[in-house]
Amino acid sequence: MTIDVEDSLDGLVDLLIKEVAAQGHGAWISKSGVRVFQIGDEMIFVPETPRDLPQWRRLLYQLIAAGLRWPPPRGE
Repeated sequence: MTIDVEDSLDGLVDLLIKEVAAQGHGAWISKSGVRVFQIGDEMIFVPETPRDLPQWRRLLYQLIAAGLRWPPPRGE
């Protein structure tokens, strides 16, 4: 079985959008395809899918620094 890394990373960003929304924050994809996360007063814009795991981790760390709980809480 092979995994397309680009598709996998795109799926991870979409997972983050769902999780951010589940935690009561704002997350959406603009008409131009830019992913936008709003956590408290912080807005994080993701114009393109992270190309590798280090870029994805940087995005995750930005979201955590803004107030995202990660790993996601279970059963709340």
